[in-house]
Amino acid sequence: ERISVLLGKFVGQKFNDITITEVRRQYEISYGDLGKRKADIAVLIEGGKPLVIIETKKKYEVKGFKARRRFIASSDEVVGQVFAYAAILKKNGVHVPFVATANDSQIVVFEVPEDIDKHVNWGAIEERNYAMVLPKTYLYEVLRERHHLRHTRIRFAEDFFRELLDTLTGIYVKKYRFEEKKQEPHWALI
Repeated sequence: ERISVLLGKFVGQKFNDITITEVRRQYEISYGDLGKRKADIAVLIEGGKPLVIIETKKKYEVKGFKARRRFIASSDEVVGQVFAYAAILKKNGVHVPFVATANDSQIVVFEVPEDIDKHVNWGAIEERNYAMVLPKTYLYEVLRERHHLRHTRIRFAEDFFRELLDTLTGIYVKKYRFEEKKQEPHWALI
């Protein structure tokens, strides 16, 4: 909740010419006949597109046991869950450029490959077996090596989240805005 409150302070503000239009808790992701999933936090930009989806946890139960374990921000289960949401959105025609996982002390941020929907285990997503969503070789050799942006101690302060949004929108503008602008004359000619 603290993360969404702090991010919410930036609604209406521009970062690298990108306006944060909304910070939504329990962001619904439609998954066809299998119903809806809900990402903990989505930071939305112009057109209602998600810039980043954040999955947050404090503790979780181990299936079939009453024991509770501390959530590790970089665990395969939680990283798999947030990438599952990105893959479902991609299948629905929406590319989420960034995902993050966070607990009460750390945040881990990834850039989402544009073909993420081709690398996930859809059966594991359907079963909500998030530890198995990403093949281990892809998770460790591709995502963690080439798409990992940040794994840092979280500070619950405005300047921390301002810097995070500035970094993400800066990457977004360099990678995606050029392509959007490049296509405009093409569509105008058609």
